Amino acid sequence: MYMREVSLNIMSLGGLALGVGMLVDNSSVVLESIFRCTEEGDGATEAANRGTNEVAGAVTSSTLTTVAVFLPLAFVEGIAGQLFGDLALTVTFSLLASLLVALYLIPMVASRPALNLLADRDVVWMLRAYHDGRGAGKGRLASVAGLAPRGANYVAAWLGKAARHDFRPLAAAWGGRGQRGALGNILSAMKSVVLAPCVLILFAVRVFLMMLVTLLVSLVFPVSLVLVAVLWVLSQAVRLLLWVPFWLFETLFNAFRNSYELLLRFSLGFSALVLLAMLGLSVHAGWLIPQLGTELIPPLKQGEFGIRMEAPPGTRIEQTEQRAIQVAVSYTHLRAHETPEHLVCRLLLEKKKKKNKSHTTITQRTNI
Repeated sequence: MYMREVSLNIMSLGGLALGVGMLVDNSSVVLESIFRCTEEGDGATEAANRGTNEVAGAVTSSTLTTVAVFLPLAFVEGIAGQLFGDLALTVTFSLLASLLVALYLIPMVASRPALNLLADRDVVWMLRAYHDGRGAGKGRLASVAGLAPRGANYVAAWLGKAARHDFRPLAAAWGGRGQRGALGNILSAMKSVVLAPCVLILFAVRVFLMMLVTLLVSLVFPVSLVLVAVLWVLSQAVRLLLWVPFWLFETLFNAFRNSYELLLRFSLGFSALVLLAMLGLSVHAGWLIPQLGTELIPPLKQGEFGIRMEAPPGTRIEQTEQRAIQVAVSYTHLRAHETPEHLVCRLLLEKKKKKNKSHTTITQRTNI
């Protein structure tokens, strides 16, 4: 859109809204094909490759047929091109982007192996402390009351582990001084002196980041629990309120599905009758096309009409203004007693009766 200098306006947004329903069709078809290949026993990579190749032609052809409908509108000249050009370009661009996503991005994502996102322990220290308390045989209240002491123990254990990990190279370098010669001891001491500030700074940064993450978790976790509880209560309330509509919809949908199966069997059994009925409907639709009429733009009702008044040449401005005031007063009086359609007809009849006017014109716009 930027390269074609298409701005965000009513027509371009309308094109995006028109194409949003078709954007997911290509990806849905490709994903369904990949899933079917996976069910048949193919691996992730093989299923993505074979599933995409099997439907690539159909997806591309269906997208190009829609593009072939809208793209020519971008090359139409005149007012039609100015009105529908942005719409045609946005629909075309969005459909082509969805085609590229379906043929390249979706197979790439589907071919990746599944990631094991299950942690081997509780990553939230409060849950970990609670589960440790419950594992030690304590009750729920006692486990909740022991969250702070266990959290302090976790912090102390982590600090010791981090210190041993970060300062181990310095300790090894300083502890091995006696095993080297004088030059080696000097170099080890110099290395320890140079690296010590860097290690201390990195250790302080690590501790600060860990404290920040722990603080954020401590604040976000209770809020998330409250939010989950509220959402659960709302979901139960919505389920209770909408139980009857959902049950009714499910019942009607199952009835429709069963009736569709019966209708499909009937159509296949009496295919000649169905073809004749479709042919009759097509002929009837073709017969109705000439009666629809043709126009470039549908008629617009802007809620206003113009009053045209003409006066002889040489009429003074004061007289013309006085006549305009009389017309406005007459219109106000007529509007109070007649509908706008009758008022327009009356003004047209009066205009036809007065043909001895000149070309001095005053036009007054009045909302109806």
